[in-house]
Order: sequence, then C-alpha cells, then structure tokens
Amino acid sequence: MAGPHNFLGKKIFDVVVDLWRKYIDVEVEIEFDRREYAGTQSRDTKQFRVVGVCNEDADDYHLCITNPSRCFGN
Repeated sequence: MAGPHNFLGKKIFDVVVDLWRKYIDVEVEIEFDRREYAGTQSRDTKQFRVVGVCNEDADDYHLCITNPSRCFGN
C-alpha cells in the first residue's frame, strides 16, 4: 500500500491523473474567497470528503464532493 501524499496547493483534477487506484476516498481542505461585506473580503477554508471511482473505459475518475460529517457520522 502506498504511503501518504502531499498535494498541498494542487487542484483535484491535476492530482487524479497521476493516481493508479480503482477507488479514491480522501479528505480535502478547500480555500475560497468569502463574499465582500462592508467593503472587506476575507478568505476561509472548509473541509470536504472526495470519493471517486475509476472509469476505465474513459480513463478518468467519477468524483463526488460531500460534507465529511455526513460520511463519517460526526
């Protein structure tokens, strides 16, 4: 089994092209810009779970992003 990978700052579709797995199940942290409020815009992060299945016919992954608490029962 392969060890952990560091994909910090990478986009999910840039990462999956280098993976050779039938299934993907990872937790990711996404950074995004908040809507401007009172003349100030801030950045925030949120955690999500990404699950995917390799579609060998298309040589691609079918990926879904979901809330981790729904998947892990937290």
